[in-house]
Amino acid sequence: MTKLREAFDIDQASRLCYGAHFNLRTGTCLFSLPDITTQVNPEVRREWLRSLRTFKKDIKVRQKLGVVDTLLKAPFDRDKYGGRFEFQILADAIEDSSKVLDCLQCYCFITKTRAYYPQGMTGKDVISTIEDDLSRFSVGLRKRFGVFSDTGGGKDG
Repeated sequence: MTKLREAFDIDQASRLCYGAHFNLRTGTCLFSLPDITTQVNPEVRREWLRSLRTFKKDIKVRQKLGVVDTLLKAPFDRDKYGGRFEFQILADAIEDSSKVLDCLQCYCFITKTRAYYPQGMTGKDVISTIEDDLSRFSVGLRKRFGVFSDTGGGKDG
């Protein structure tokens, strides 16, 4: 058995990546989808980065001013934001800077439900949760804004 074949042992491959098929000679994945992240539209990407920087600056300024700490103490109106997911909340706030406060209100509630904070939750915890979700939804948000050339962009894309 060759070293390459040993590296892609069929028994181990079926456990590690169930359903994926590899060429044992070359080590490449068979039937893989093309990587859309390599096809970037530079003009839309510039706009996306500008919007993202503005959004991040807005939430950090509000956190420094104490708005987030005030929102943590305020009751949350579940009916106003019901049925919206974190992805949609972030996308709307990045798209329209007037919705940043709504995003912070939702994330104050989301952060309360995600983890236990024995010393009490602070505005930094909320900002950290938002930044974690921005990383988690990075490709999806960029697809929605049309950064990748073949996705079409827009809310439907």
